[in-house]
Amino acid sequence: MRGSGTVTVEYSWFRNSGGDMIEMHTGGRTAGVVIENNLIQNAGMAPGAHGDYTEFMDGPYTATILYNTTTQNGGTTQGFMVEPDIGTSPGKNVSGEIGYNTFTAKTGINAFTA
Repeated sequence: MRGSGTVTVEYSWFRNSGGDMIEMHTGGRTAGVVIENNLIQNAGMAPGAHGDYTEFMDGPYTATILYNTTTQNGGTTQGFMVEPDIGTSPGKNVSGEIGYNTFTAKTGINAFTA
C-alpha cells in the first residue's frame, strides 16, 4: 500500500514471495493495516532477497496483526517487521496489537521483530 487509508487483509494465503509479503509505504500520511487469520509461507525466496512478512515505512500508522499462521522453509525473513524507521527518515507507530500468531520455520527466520 502506498498513501493513506486502512488496508484489511483477512483469510488469505500468501506464499513463496521473492521479497516482502505485505508493505506499507505511507509517504508521511496516516495509514493503518489489519492482518488477521492468514496463512503466510516462505517470504524472501529470491536469491539474495531479504523478505519480511510485513514491512512498514514512514507513518504515522496503526497495525493490528492477529491470529496468523506462518511457515518458513528456505529464504530469509524477520517475520512481522513493524518498525517504521528507514535510514535517516524516522517513522511513527501510533498504535498496534500483535498477538496470537503461530510461527514455524526450518531455516532463515527471526520469528518476530517489532
